[in-house]
Amino acid sequence: MAEINGSTPKVKVLNRVVLSKAFVTSDAHLKGIAETYVKKTADFGKLLKEVKEASKALKDALEPKLRGKVDLDAGTEWRVTEGDDKGTLIVEVIQKQKAEGSRSRVPTASL
Repeated sequence: MAEINGSTPKVKVLNRVVLSKAFVTSDAHLKGIAETYVKKTADFGKLLKEVKEASKALKDALEPKLRGKVDLDAGTEWRVTEGDDKGTLIVEVIQKQKAEGSRSRVPTASL
């Protein structure tokens, strides 16, 4: 059971283009693909919520067992990932990273 938090590398958005509904719906092929993407994204959001809930439950169960065995300082976070061998778990203690920049500073264009 992999935890999602922290597993995505940090990236810097260089530019943003907003595609209007008129732009997307003007092409039937693009419209169909976009509708599929939006539906799958919604489905993924529901699944992601379930994974996060399961991850929290696992961490809540593991925390008392790890105290004194794994260094869980206030300045760090930890996550659980699934090991290569079925049924094994890996606990990673990670240092929090500050977010660089604000999303509102990204140049945005519209089509």
